[in-house]
Amino acid sequence: MVEEQYVPKISNEEMVYWKTRISPEYRELAQNIFQGEKDYEIGNSNLNHAMFLSFLLIKRAKVREKIRIFTKRINGIFFNNSMIRKEFDSALDRGVEIDILVSEGCENDFLDFKNKRGITIYKLKKESEIKNHFLLSGDSSFRIEEPHTDKDLDEERIKGFANFNDPDLVGKISSLYDNFLLKGSEVVN
Repeated sequence: MVEEQYVPKISNEEMVYWKTRISPEYRELAQNIFQGEKDYEIGNSNLNHAMFLSFLLIKRAKVREKIRIFTKRINGIFFNNSMIRKEFDSALDRGVEIDILVSEGCENDFLDFKNKRGITIYKLKKESEIKNHFLLSGDSSFRIEEPHTDKDLDEERIKGFANFNDPDLVGKISSLYDNFLLKGSEVVN
């Protein structure tokens, strides 16, 4: 049996959604990096840019790859975004596993998210020295976010950067993530 190769594409509906939130220049730059195979970093300076890059990373995850997220907590601003939720569902449908490692916990609004097949949520047993949030997609794509407060979210001051083809850095971050899982976390779902 020959498995059909997954080719990530942005639908017209998705494009209409993002057109109202992101400048055409930023959207075009991010899409070009997303579709290419070059090792190129793209920064973000606000919440909509952060969510667009995360959306692209989730979309990029291929069949049987893994998405790994390290965050302070699962909260509504990111995880309740309609396009992010839809893309998580699409990733799960194509067999992508999603691991989420939280340092503080999960808001009650996400009980349905916690119980989805294919999603495993872990909680750190003790506080980490690492305050950055990150999302890894497959073995070569990532987004790293600078530490921030809840007030920064309200004021849309979210800084970070992504790269869609840097297997070396993804390997290093994956090792850190694995270390957290093995030595200091527990499954919460």
